[in-house]
Amino acid sequence: GLTDLDVQWSPEEIGREMQKVKTAGHALFETRQRDKCGQIIDVEVSVNYLPVTDQFFSFIRDISERKQAEGKLLESQERLLLATQSSNTGIWDWDVVNNKLVWDESMYALYGIRKEDFGGVFEAWSSMVPDEDRQYAEGEIQAALRGEREYDIVHRIVRPNGDVRFIKVGSKTHFDENCKPFRMIGTNVDITESKQAEEALRESEKRLSEAQRIAHVGNWELDIQTHALLWSDETFRLFAVQRGIFNPTMEAFFECVHPDDRSMMNAVTQAAWYEGKPFDVEHRIVCPDGAERTVHEVAEVIFDDAGQPIRMIGTVRDITDRKRAEEEKHILQERLQHADKMEAIGTLAGGIA
Repeated sequence: GLTDLDVQWSPEEIGREMQKVKTAGHALFETRQRDKCGQIIDVEVSVNYLPVTDQFFSFIRDISERKQAEGKLLESQERLLLATQSSNTGIWDWDVVNNKLVWDESMYALYGIRKEDFGGVFEAWSSMVPDEDRQYAEGEIQAALRGEREYDIVHRIVRPNGDVRFIKVGSKTHFDENCKPFRMIGTNVDITESKQAEEALRESEKRLSEAQRIAHVGNWELDIQTHALLWSDETFRLFAVQRGIFNPTMEAFFECVHPDDRSMMNAVTQAAWYEGKPFDVEHRIVCPDGAERTVHEVAEVIFDDAGQPIRMIGTVRDITDRKRAEEEKHILQERLQHADKMEAIGTLAGGIA
């Protein structure tokens, strides 16, 4: 166990330290000791040497609270470091007045640069922002320094190896008593993967939209509880209405359905919701200019845990040309049948004559 005062030194080491105190006249160190209740506490020991009397005087101060605070601060810093490293987040601190820019270790990793190669000034950072983004980024920084808004943007950087990364910036600007900016503190988050995923999604949606346009097929989703509809671009085109002007709801959809088909459509919809029957139907719609089209809709109903319908997801295809072709074929077949009948009658009449 500990002695009342645990200096963690051997007798020889104590002798050497005492000699140092005699030479310097003073020493300050931290150690541990037991308090009057027998508990181990952290203390700071101040030792002074008086050559006149050849005596040592020591003062002991309880620093337990400070050590605990330091321990908590260290733990907090370690957690922050772990969080920033795991989330690709760097922290920066810019002394605006003296133009000194301090980065944490994560910032160097984000920018792909060594600490010794970084100049530690604003220009060292801005040189890594491509020309296309630099003017915008510096303009937003100036707006933050004027107190108009915080510096909170997304911009690109170019690493020394040529890699381009997308950086999300968040910051806080500090002003003095004269409302002059003197410090900016902020974070950089590498959101490159997120940006790439967004771009891939946009490209996918673009290809899907183009495929739907070519095939005249749209898709939709209905919230059965609110009757709100989500339509793809091609669905808007099929119904000849504009996104942003036409608000797709179930009620608005039924207004587009040909009046003679509404009762049938309602029955098919109710049967899909409450009887589990397939939603696979052909019906007519009336466009705003009065033109009629025929569409084929197929959908699936999504139910909650209680078996109640909550969503429908479906597709709609313009089959107007096919229906017209089928009608023309039917008319031609009727005419052919009529012509065959007349020919048969003529042949029979000729035979009788």
